[in-house]
Amino acid sequence: MASLLKSKVAVNAGKKLNVKGSVNSTGSLLSLIGLEETHIGGSVNATDSSSTIGSNGDVTFDKNVSFKNTVLTSGNSNVDLQVGSISTALTASGTSTTSNETTEANNDTPNLDVNKLIGTIQGKVKDIEEYNSTIEGKNVTVKGSLNATNDLLAIGRGHAVEKLAVNGDTTLDNSVVMINSSGDVVTNGLKAKDAFVFINAKDIKAKDIDTSVSDSSKFISYLETANEKFAVDNNMTMKNTILNSKYTTNIAVGGAGDFNTTVLNIPNANAQFGSLKTENTMVSLQNNQANNTISVTGDYTVAGDNLFYMDFDPATGAYDRVHVGGAITGADGATITVNSNLVNKGDVANGYQIYDVFQGNNGVSGVSFGLQGETAYSTALANYQMESLGSGKYAFRRTGYTPTALVNPVAVQLGGFLTQVQTYDTAFDNLDMVMMLPMTAYGPNRYAVEDEEAMVYSPLFIPELEKGVWFRPFANFENVDMHQVGGKVDSQTYGALVGGDTALKDLGNGYQGMMSAYVGYTGAHQDLDGVSNYQNGGVVGVTGAIYKNGFFSGLTVSANASGNSASTPYGSNDFFMLSAGAASKTGYNWELANGRFIIQPSWLMSYTFANVFDPNDIAGMKVDSSALHAVQLAPGLKFIGNFSNGWQPYLTVDYRFNICDNADYKVGVVDLPDARVKSYIEYGLGMQKRWGDRFTGYGQFLGRGIGRNGVGLNLGMRWMVGDGRNPR
Repeated sequence: MASLLKSKVAVNAGKKLNVKGSVNSTGSLLSLIGLEETHIGGSVNATDSSSTIGSNGDVTFDKNVSFKNTVLTSGNSNVDLQVGSISTALTASGTSTTSNETTEANNDTPNLDVNKLIGTIQGKVKDIEEYNSTIEGKNVTVKGSLNATNDLLAIGRGHAVEKLAVNGDTTLDNSVVMINSSGDVVTNGLKAKDAFVFINAKDIKAKDIDTSVSDSSKFISYLETANEKFAVDNNMTMKNTILNSKYTTNIAVGGAGDFNTTVLNIPNANAQFGSLKTENTMVSLQNNQANNTISVTGDYTVAGDNLFYMDFDPATGAYDRVHVGGAITGADGATITVNSNLVNKGDVANGYQIYDVFQGNNGVSGVSFGLQGETAYSTALANYQMESLGSGKYAFRRTGYTPTALVNPVAVQLGGFLTQVQTYDTAFDNLDMVMMLPMTAYGPNRYAVEDEEAMVYSPLFIPELEKGVWFRPFANFENVDMHQVGGKVDSQTYGALVGGDTALKDLGNGYQGMMSAYVGYTGAHQDLDGVSNYQNGGVVGVTGAIYKNGFFSGLTVSANASGNSASTPYGSNDFFMLSAGAASKTGYNWELANGRFIIQPSWLMSYTFANVFDPNDIAGMKVDSSALHAVQLAPGLKFIGNFSNGWQPYLTVDYRFNICDNADYKVGVVDLPDARVKSYIEYGLGMQKRWGDRFTGYGQFLGRGIGRNGVGLNLGMRWMVGDGRNPR
């Protein structure tokens, strides 16, 4: 059978169809079917024909096979291969780059017009009901070349072929080609121009791949593969091409990979190239796995603006990467921008992790690296930012801690430490009550005073020197500035102490002494960006004081147990906290005008222990913590007035700073901040007044600044009990 011209020819052989010569068809309906085998000994040339060649068995072509059909350009088909420009789509996608020196990131996610192009192409092919040229069979072998021009060609559409082998080149021009194979597709070279090619196979093997377009403003070449391995012995050259290989797991190119204005969608592949060049190209490795690698044996050359879509796993340190055995070099203005997709957004060990995303064993030069996409995230514990370091390196850096992470440190520092400090101050108020008096009232010669004009006041008894009971409520409302906390903590501390004093005793050698004991309620509340913390507990303590002339010194020891209730976005947690400590206050009175005015410098120092027992979970993770050991030092100055009507106004100021005030907190890989209270100044005024012979009361208003910003209110009421043993 030499030729079939202008005819409708259908040859259906019973078992085997063997055509020894060539098949030439123009404007014909051609059907060559062998039930068990079809063999064409010569070449096949089908032009303007609808051709079906197949078999239930093997199909073999000894020479070239060419299909040429004008149906694509004649208007008889709805398939139009003019779909637009990759260059336009890439520009619309947008790239943002940074130089090697900058670490700034652009968080704008681009509009992927390339996906729109892919959707348009797939939509056009989906609408094809019949292909002009079809080859069906078990094993299809073309010993020459396979060519399709202006054609719709399907191989294995009805039933997948087991293997397609083309010994020569496969050349596709302005055509739509669909190849469906359950085994391999092998060709010497694959050349596509203005073609849409769909290959479903196990492995695709070729010596060379070369794609191009006739008009880059209207046409693109599109190669979609669904296969395990893509092996190219020599070079893979693509220009104005989309390679959509979503399911390919391995791409091996022995020679050069040269991609210009091309899209490589290879999200599941590990790719190897002998050498690599990208120019105005987009590469997508994103598959939410962060395990893809592009390996280059030789050099990687960069030109134009390039965009890489990559996965990063901050929790494990895994990431997509490009590893180059040679050097990474760029022409003038060459850029690579990474669009990051963050998977498993966990905490970063040590708060900082560097990723060598584009690694050149022989260096990286001439390329500016940028960042866009998803670059910031938060965990239950901390906030993280991704940044470009230049030279192909990127990093995740902890920029701060979340309020949830600060529940324990804040509870210990504000609910434990500052509550203890308040307890010390309140316990020392009995010391202050005595030392607001002139020395003639409390000194060892107080009984010998006969000149009442020398006395500020002259009651029968001095109630502050007698046995007594007292009640002292307090409250503080403030914002506390803490180390490593992004923002000030709203804090309230409140409570009351109830206690009793012994009478002032002579201790010999001019010393006087007094003891006190107290119990009380303490409460506190902290709020930081919606994370709320409450403490409620009780305190017990004792105080001892000594006086000699204008000198005084006191020591108090106390312990506080409290329950803590925390409310966070991850639920509520309750835990127990114990704090204890000791404080010493020492000072001296300089009296003016027979004690009517007193200048009183003082020095207060305290030690506080605070510990959380059975600490709360944070987002299901256990908190490991150590106890807080804090020392506070506070030099102070007080100005006191004594008037004959019993009023005692005063002004006070002190500066408080902390040393050794840190504790360790850790959750998983994250070391939490100790959130130490910064140094602060305390200033205010107060008034003390005696009513009758037994009752003394005072009120005090304090302002705080620098580390603590707010106000404190203190009240005190003391009643003398008994007959009194210290008459004037």
